Amino acid sequence: MNVSEERLRDDIEANAAFGELETDEGRGRTVLTGTDANAGARDHFVSRLEDAGLDVRVDAVGTIVGRWMPDSADPDAAPVAAGSHLDSVPEGGIFDGPLGVYAALESVRAMQEAGTELARPVDVVSFTEEEGQRFAGGLLGSSVAAGVRSVEDALALTDDEGTTLESALESMGYRGDDAVDASEWDSWLELHVEQGTRLEDAGVPVGVVTDVTGIFHCQVEIVGEANHAGSTPMPGRRDALAAASELVLDVESTAQHLVETESESAVGTVGKLDVSPNATNV
Repeated sequence: MNVSEERLRDDIEANAAFGELETDEGRGRTVLTGTDANAGARDHFVSRLEDAGLDVRVDAVGTIVGRWMPDSADPDAAPVAAGSHLDSVPEGGIFDGPLGVYAALESVRAMQEAGTELARPVDVVSFTEEEGQRFAGGLLGSSVAAGVRSVEDALALTDDEGTTLESALESMGYRGDDAVDASEWDSWLELHVEQGTRLEDAGVPVGVVTDVTGIFHCQVEIVGEANHAGSTPMPGRRDALAAASELVLDVESTAQHLVETESESAVGTVGKLDVSPNATNV
């Protein structure tokens, strides 16, 4: 049984047109949940699932599931599920997420063409807001499916402008019913690009994940005193950004110390700063 590399590549290239942009690093895409680009990527994915004969459902937080039920499969058997996500980070790569989604679909098409007899159904899945660039900090759809976040809590999440996830999904027509329940799956498979350089540096084409980094997000507010940039003497300055800069460096040095003394996989970084009033002369 062979998958079609050309067909898989065509799917990924077609998906890359949604939110497409050119960066200094090459082709990229920005697909945030609830945007026109996200709606287009979702619509295209659903059409490709339907073209392959899969039954499509959308859950309460917008996660898309296409089910293949071969004639040989026991309809009561727990499905094997595979997939990833379609949303992206700003200026993300075209393979991050879509590779797993469309590789899962291509695997189903290859098995269909080979006449493979399966004992179980297969679910092809695209989780909502896995990158977390607009809502929740990441892993939204999968956390609901895993039962660690309620549908109600997820839908009430807001972005920086106060828009709720629920309204963002409704604007695209992807506010479905009920929630995907991952406990009903027999197993989960996800093909994903390497997000570091370890495999590349070692010249290894593929690796099997045994551990996943546990992420803790922390939001810190540093309160200073805004004053005129030119006339406030240094002894009287209380610049919040200067204090924040020290904190950023402390996070970096602490993570580096952990790498050297406890765990080489430890990481720490600061990725977002909101400065107020964000003016040059204050």
